[in-house]
Amino acid sequence: MIIRSKLFDIVLVFWTLLLGLCIPILAIINRPACVRWTSRLWSRGIVLGLQLIVGLKYQEIGRSNLPTGQVIIACNHQSAWETLVFNILIKDVCIVLKETLYQIPIFGWYLRNSPMISVNRTDGFRAIQLLLKESVKAKEAGRSVLIFPEGKRQLLNDDVSFNRGIALLYRKLELPVVPVAINSGAFWAKNGFMKRSGIITVSYLPSIQPGLTTEKFLEQLEKEIKKEKERLTRYSYTGEIPQAMQT
Repeated sequence: MIIRSKLFDIVLVFWTLLLGLCIPILAIINRPACVRWTSRLWSRGIVLGLQLIVGLKYQEIGRSNLPTGQVIIACNHQSAWETLVFNILIKDVCIVLKETLYQIPIFGWYLRNSPMISVNRTDGFRAIQLLLKESVKAKEAGRSVLIFPEGKRQLLNDDVSFNRGIALLYRKLELPVVPVAINSGAFWAKNGFMKRSGIITVSYLPSIQPGLTTEKFLEQLEKEIKKEKERLTRYSYTGEIPQAMQT
């Protein structure tokens, strides 16, 4: 497992360096859609590398719960996997992420020029203003928005309250919110390079329509994601493959 994880990391570095060769061309073209297309190609390479080298695959369940058109995706956050792969799961998605990711060579350039929404949590009210402003731009551009309401990566069994930023987006954008639960932390450690074989499950739950109060919305969202996350975690321990919940 250690050898395969290390080999994947080496391949990831070279694959990312290859992606860097496209930056001058993309900078001249200056079209965000082209940047996103190239980054999706990069993500597909990551998915293929994980499958071939590590034996790590993924499945989506409950995909029918995604409404047609734009949505807000609210997902729990456990590893680097979802940050790398969600831009192929949800086409042209605009991800709310921490500003420090922009400092990563090559990867940061693609994030900045996609563009994504970067937030510096230490900025307080200014960060909230920026979040709302940039999310409105994303909506006007026809893109869906992905936010991790836990704020940062958590361990598999961590239980934290959701940040209120998701509620602000819910009120401001007036779009359906799709709760999503994942168990990526069971296969790709939060604070390490270790990756193990298996199947990461991405579970889409029924959408929450606009119109709820902030308190009711947060209560429902947190309850549904945590309940499904716990279910997926139990499957991670048994090695069984979870199926979509019946609604």
